[in-house]
Amino acid sequence: MSHRSTPHIDLVPLLDVVFLLLLFFVCAAFFQAGALPAGLSGQNGNSKEYQKIVIAADKITGLDTLNSLPVLIEVRPDVVFVRVREVLHRLQEQHITNVNFAL
Repeated sequence: MSHRSTPHIDLVPLLDVVFLLLLFFVCAAFFQAGALPAGLSGQNGNSKEYQKIVIAADKITGLDTLNSLPVLIEVRPDVVFVRVREVLHRLQEQHITNVNFAL
């Protein structure tokens, strides 16, 4: 005669998943759209003054005349990311931390 043992079901991983989902939904409810200020400039007249840097495939304009204004980087669609990384590295070397990207 064989003895059948009842299968053991471990519920600890299930509880871990439930608590992770609970944490996710609490954080998602906290960070709702509009709950965090983005500071984006729009067409409502509240736009900030920026110093514009344009990164194209063949040249970079505006990088040589940096001042105390925040920097707005506009990247053309045909540019590889290596050029953007080079510009960000040059801005970091000059201790410029207020950098924005144009959409």
